[in-house]
Amino acid sequence: MALAGHTEAGKEPKLVIAFSRDAGASFSKPVRIDNGGTMGRVDIAILENETTYVTWLENGDQGAYIIGAHVDKDGEVLSKSTLVETDAARSSGFPVLETTKDGLMLAWTHTLGNESTVKTGIIDFE
Repeated sequence: MALAGHTEAGKEPKLVIAFSRDAGASFSKPVRIDNGGTMGRVDIAILENETTYVTWLENGDQGAYIIGAHVDKDGEVLSKSTLVETDAARSSGFPVLETTKDGLMLAWTHTLGNESTVKTGIIDFE
């Protein structure tokens, strides 16, 4: 079992992940995995090889981005990348991960002015 979440403990926004090897009776110490500037809107998928993939929204120098990280069961980040540029406004919604026969799919809302469209893409993280 794995949990990922946004926290502002200590007045510093961060994204952490923790793991349980006993069906949720206890969890590992949370490990920070963001780049700084996280805004939350977190989703997580547990993969077949006992790793997880986590996505979240993060502020960057040029705007907001959906970031993805492939994390092993000990909390080590195996890879991390910027997936798409997005809007920080609430109207951009919450990105969603789903495992499919084609791989790990990301769905997000793309906003331009007053128009919104749902976009999807397969994540290549290997």
